[in-house]
Amino acid sequence: MVPDLTKVYLPESRPSTPPLEPVKELLSPSPAPKKVSKWKSLPKREPSSRNCQLLAKFHNEDQSAYLSNTAFAFVTTMSEPRTLKEALLSPHSKQWKKAVESEFNQLVKTKVFDWVEHLPNDKKAVSSRIVFKEKLDGYGKHAKFKAQIVAQGFSQVPDLDFTETFSSVARFITLWIFLALTAFLNLELHQVDIIGAYLQGDLDEEIYMKVPNGLAEKYGSGRKFWRLRKTLYSLKQAGRQWKKCLHQMVTKLGFTCTMANDCLYVLWEHSKIILMVLIYIDDIAVAGKETPGIVLFKQNLSKDFEIMDLGKMKFIFGIQIT
Repeated sequence: MVPDLTKVYLPESRPSTPPLEPVKELLSPSPAPKKVSKWKSLPKREPSSRNCQLLAKFHNEDQSAYLSNTAFAFVTTMSEPRTLKEALLSPHSKQWKKAVESEFNQLVKTKVFDWVEHLPNDKKAVSSRIVFKEKLDGYGKHAKFKAQIVAQGFSQVPDLDFTETFSSVARFITLWIFLALTAFLNLELHQVDIIGAYLQGDLDEEIYMKVPNGLAEKYGSGRKFWRLRKTLYSLKQAGRQWKKCLHQMVTKLGFTCTMANDCLYVLWEHSKIILMVLIYIDDIAVAGKETPGIVLFKQNLSKDFEIMDLGKMKFIFGIQIT
């Protein structure tokens, strides 16, 4: 059949297609459902009507206006004072005062310093302070209130105020071996504390120090400087000089230090261990087969140093010995 060219043929009608959605909308994730806080389901709590105040020993009357408008959730107190003034105003003022006097008398007894009114022109004084520390026993109870007059070693000048500073201490692995040998050989174990250990070493340098606040007025009669004759706590070379002094004394008694750790000393007799001595700064552990040998060592030690005989060991290096 030949089509009639005078007519116009239109395509059949098709259903219209919806426009394509933007690609961004198709790729975007569906919004997450909103989370409901679990606290909204709880009933509202009425504010407390309790009047929170500090205990009387923690404030004075001048602070009453401030405390009446302040709420405290808890109170944290520092039992160790930072200055002599704080120590004398603390609840343990009598104990701290006694500790400071004992520390000063110890320095005088060991001839650590000489009073000086003026510094030499070419010298600079090292600063100092008093450190307060509460010592606790193995059960967390107060055992001792201790005050130490210390030099602030960071103010020392290298090559002028000090040279070498290294000082070895006993390691925990050495302590474990020491205790294991003591148990294996069935030795008695005692403990000795050296009083004022760092005050025993002789100084090779000429060092001047400012006297801590509160001591110059009470003991110095206007003099504010010390010429140090022996080492003092926190001096850079204090530990080294004390270790050197103690090493000379112990080796003089016939002990030899071990190669693994020079803080462990052994006294031999006919290839048998008579005594073992472990030193950690000023704490000394003594182990021996017989009590008379331990007593003799303590007596020899007391000839050169002031010691505190603690008897059988119960607590050392933060470890309780049972």
